[in-house]
Amino acid sequence: MEKDIILNLLNEMASSEFGIEVSITLNVKGSIVTGTLINYEKYLSGTKQFIEDNATGKYRDVFSEVFNKLQENHEKFLLEEKLNEDEPKKFNFIHLKNAKYHFGDVAVPDQGNWWRGKIESIDGFTIGSIA
Repeated sequence: MEKDIILNLLNEMASSEFGIEVSITLNVKGSIVTGTLINYEKYLSGTKQFIEDNATGKYRDVFSEVFNKLQENHEKFLLEEKLNEDEPKKFNFIHLKNAKYHFGDVAVPDQGNWWRGKIESIDGFTIGSIA
């Protein structure tokens, strides 16, 4: 399946050294998702913090260790990627913070959350938020 060049460019800009963040509305298989486009590092860091703030006991420790390993692996990946800077970046996932699903005039959850989705599942998008 061919990926949208503009969505890929936005994702690349979020993942660049500038780490831009932009409000976006996604249509994903008929569902509307809004949030702020972020890079993978911010997604990992935010999700890890969310789990540490909300999980208890051994679950908190296990999830924290898993996210530490993911961050370490991503740092290694970034070093390898710098060696191959001439090759175009290929993104399979998109990451949002403050993400909400919209059902008519109702947004869930109220405060937003961390969201990760497959780019190939996105049917359309709007730069900016509908809400």
